[in-house]
Amino acid sequence: SAWESISPFVMTLAYGGSDIYEGWMKNKNSAMISCNDGFRPVSFYIEVLDDKIYWWGNMTALVYSEHPYYDRKEISIEDLKQQKLISLNEKYFIYHSLNQRCQDFGFSPDIVIHTMESSLIYRFCKEKMGIGIDADIHHDPKLLESLHKVPIKDAIPWKLSLVYKEMMKKEEIISQLKNSAKASTKCW
Repeated sequence: SAWESISPFVMTLAYGGSDIYEGWMKNKNSAMISCNDGFRPVSFYIEVLDDKIYWWGNMTALVYSEHPYYDRKEISIEDLKQQKLISLNEKYFIYHSLNQRCQDFGFSPDIVIHTMESSLIYRFCKEKMGIGIDADIHHDPKLLESLHKVPIKDAIPWKLSLVYKEMMKKEEIISQLKNSAKASTKCW
């Protein structure tokens, strides 16, 4: 897929990498990538734009009451080794970030359920199917009923950013998005 082709370059640029082609691109914070499926040749221009972080949070483990980690104040990525995990699927950043950090600690996570709905992570945790992995953005008491949200101390943090071109900064839609981000998260 296109994402499989470009994701390593997007992640490199997103986490501060630059000059991917060692001087070939005029803008060192950009890359020209082609989809490698062979059937639909598509090229993508990827560039780093200035952004404003509106929220910064942690990846958390959702633990049901009978689990040994339930009373912990925090856990590490290494604690997730040999645990059944529930996560959003590969279309989401959290899936890739979880996999990457587990690989950094020398193991592959045992993700037993992949979903497209965060609310299902909570439901399956309540059914004791595994430890849920989610960003610390859901604060609905009904979701957390009988679960303990435990910060994962060495996980890749989540951030909510608005990225837009300089010429758009005074557009009404940008103002609406900023206000929505501030209202729905714990913002800085």
